[in-house]
Amino acid sequence: MKDKELKGMSLIVLSVFIAFLLIPLAILLSKSFETDAGFALTNYSIILDTRFTKALTNSLTISAITAISTTTLAFLLSYSVNYTNIPMQF
Repeated sequence: MKDKELKGMSLIVLSVFIAFLLIPLAILLSKSFETDAGFALTNYSIILDTRFTKALTNSLTISAITAISTTTLAFLLSYSVNYTNIPMQF
């Protein structure tokens, strides 16, 4: 009985996920290729611009540095809490 309920709930969650996320995303993606002249890739020509690629590179660099430093600090904190006897005084 529990398996049927779990499968039913999973199906409901998957249906909601598809209805509210994947379908609008697919519509948005298909509309991005449409122009006045019909189907074209001219809307994506900005990606080849050097200013855009520079900005994208800067954003990805900052994101990578932030992710690495945050993960390192979180590891050190979790290690110190788990394996040492640090008194909890704030």
